[in-house]
Amino acid sequence: MRLRQSPMIEASALMGITMILFLAGLIVIRGDLQWVLANGPILAALLLFPAFVLWLVFARLTRDAKVSTRFLSSLGVTVAIAAFGAYLMQPPSDIANKQEAIVVISKIVLDFALSGLVAGGITYGLLMRESKKPDETLLTKPLVSAQRKKRK
Repeated sequence: MRLRQSPMIEASALMGITMILFLAGLIVIRGDLQWVLANGPILAALLLFPAFVLWLVFARLTRDAKVSTRFLSSLGVTVAIAAFGAYLMQPPSDIANKQEAIVVISKIVLDFALSGLVAGGITYGLLMRESKKPDETLLTKPLVSAQRKKRK
């Protein structure tokens, strides 16, 4: 399946796939479905909304570039949000030890980074890949015939 290449579609596909993978990764990390259902959407919003905006901005800036360039720009945004997203997070309330809280936050940020990397691979590798042949849905024939009418 190939999607139309536009900045909004690319950013939306990245966000949707990343959110699913991020929540699945949280279930694996925490092992507690109840905790993930309570805190997962908040963590996803905290990391994915800034990422979505930056994915959209960089997709708009690189809309005429190759798919590999757009993939690298989305990967850069993911890494930047993962790096600075740790500063936005508070340690979970059930953890009193500071070092354990740092480990939990690091796991969450690493989960986001890996989810974004896999989502970028899926989006730009499968959904937005460059076509070898021209798109048949585009109208390439002239609308008006090139021959003039003969006058009598």
